[in-house]
Amino acid sequence: MKNIVDYAMEADHSLESSEFNAVDSLVLSKLAYLNFEGFISENSEGTSIPVREILDAPGADGLFRNVPDNKSNRKLLTAFANSTRFRDVKLAFYVNQIDAGSEKQFSAVTFLLPCDLTYVAFRGTDSSFVGWKEDFNMAFISPVPSQIEGVDYLDAVSDRIPGALMTGGHSKGGNIADYAAAQC
Repeated sequence: MKNIVDYAMEADHSLESSEFNAVDSLVLSKLAYLNFEGFISENSEGTSIPVREILDAPGADGLFRNVPDNKSNRKLLTAFANSTRFRDVKLAFYVNQIDAGSEKQFSAVTFLLPCDLTYVAFRGTDSSFVGWKEDFNMAFISPVPSQIEGVDYLDAVSDRIPGALMTGGHSKGGNIADYAAAQC
C-alpha cells in the first residue's frame, strides 16, 4: 500500500504545473514535526533555506531528535528534498516553544513554495508532558496558549511574505491552524 513517502518520491509534476492538493498539505504537516532548531531562525527576516541544504547540513541527524517514527520521517524528508514536486521548497520562520509555566507547547514552520504559495504548518502535540497537558486543557480552556501563539505567528508571517497563504497541521496543529486563520 502506498503512503505519503511514496507520493513524495513518485510525484513527477512540479507545484507550478499541478495545483497544490490535500496530500501536499499532509506532507508539509508531517514535516512540521521535525526539529529545525539550528537550521531555520524564527526571526530570519525573510531569509529562507532550501530543504536540500537542511538535509545535507552537518548535524542533520538532529532533525529527527525526539521525533516519533524516526525512520519514516527520514525517508519522507529525503524523498521530499529529491522530488520534482518539492525540491525547490524553502523553509523559514521556525519556532518551537515549550513553556511549563503557561502549559504551552507550540511549534510552526513556514514553507515557501515555488508556485507563489506560502504554507504555514503548525505542529501537533509532541511527546512532552507540557504538550499533553495543553491538549487536556483544550477540553475546558479557550483559547489555550498555543492557539494565541498561532494567531501571533500567522500575523507576523503574513506581514513578511507576498502572495497567497495557506495554513495546516496535524491534530492539535490543525486546530491551531483553523483558530489562527479565523482570528487573523
